[in-house]
Amino acid sequence: SLILVSLSTLSLASEDSRDNSSITIVTPVWKSFTEADGKGFYFDLMRMIYEPRGISINHQITPWARSELMVKHQKADALLGSYRTDKEQYHYPEQALWLDVSAAAFKQGSKNWQGIESLTKQNVGWIRGYTYDSYLDVEMNIVKLTDNKQAWELLHLGRIDYYIDSLTDLNLYLKNHQSIKQAFRLEPVLTKKMYIRFAKTAKGKKLADIYDAEIIKLIDKGKLKELYEKWEYGAHYPAFISAQ
Repeated sequence: SLILVSLSTLSLASEDSRDNSSITIVTPVWKSFTEADGKGFYFDLMRMIYEPRGISINHQITPWARSELMVKHQKADALLGSYRTDKEQYHYPEQALWLDVSAAAFKQGSKNWQGIESLTKQNVGWIRGYTYDSYLDVEMNIVKLTDNKQAWELLHLGRIDYYIDSLTDLNLYLKNHQSIKQAFRLEPVLTKKMYIRFAKTAKGKKLADIYDAEIIKLIDKGKLKELYEKWEYGAHYPAFISAQ
């Protein structure tokens, strides 16, 4: 009996040790940020932060809404690219992950843009699980979308008037679809810092603390600036630093 208890305790200890040697990250695919094959700006940054501490990176590509649920229910350690909300349910680092500008995409000539008031009582779409309505103080007819492919199709067909997403993602999509680029206009609607959202666990708190410590080192050594330049986001770096 004593031997069985000892073996059980040893097993739990080894599981705890193994658990702390990796971080499970859940995220949708974001072009050049979180690719399915593990490439991308965010994944490179995660490796730079955690691998020097002996922590390996495991990633799972899942839709945004499901990713949120997995971290909330502690089935995963972290979600990338979150506004710093629901602080009582999650751990957040003090240092941001990215300074995000969100924009509204719409057909050229279809609307007379007068700022975010132009969204009032319009059919406005964004990816399911995003919460732009919490930050844009206008009354909108919200259409929840599966992905950006559906969004652009509905926008093209006139089923939605506006599609809101990260300006970086919108620009990347249009860059890769040159045939439609001139048909659409983009207008910024919101600028906010984005963070890593960690599970509300002791491990999540430790991972958040590690991020805070290591990101400062990367900034001081010039390594973070190099990463921005590697992924052709060098122009974004000064704004990110000034917002910290």
